[in-house]
Amino acid sequence: MIDMNETQLTGNLVAELVTTGAGETTVTRGRLIRSNSHKDRESGEWRKSEPFAFDFEVWGKRGETLAAKARKGTAVFIAGGWIPNHFEKEDGSKVFAVRLRVNRCQILAQPGERAATAAAKPRPSRRKAAPATA
Repeated sequence: MIDMNETQLTGNLVAELVTTGAGETTVTRGRLIRSNSHKDRESGEWRKSEPFAFDFEVWGKRGETLAAKARKGTAVFIAGGWIPNHFEKEDGSKVFAVRLRVNRCQILAQPGERAATAAAKPRPSRRKAAPATA
């Protein structure tokens, strides 16, 4: 049987990350939201799907560093494996969910930086200049 549990996601942070103590280390938890894009066959326009959210956790210094540098709206890349996130609510109802335990993460852009970053990094031309003619 193949046993594979690896997921890679990109999206924006829904809120500030929360770091708490967990024994001798820390755990940072957050939620990432994303939506998929598709081209409408009839109109030819690009459409976005309903947004969906993913809970995640990052352990130790990696999580502390992410929490120090990221804020609500930050675009991030996260990768890791799914773990159970089962709990009981105050009313006694049980919730069965999953959370991504992150082992790789990267900040892609801070809120408001996307347009500035794209404008600040023009793509270099690989085309050679044409020889001057007289």
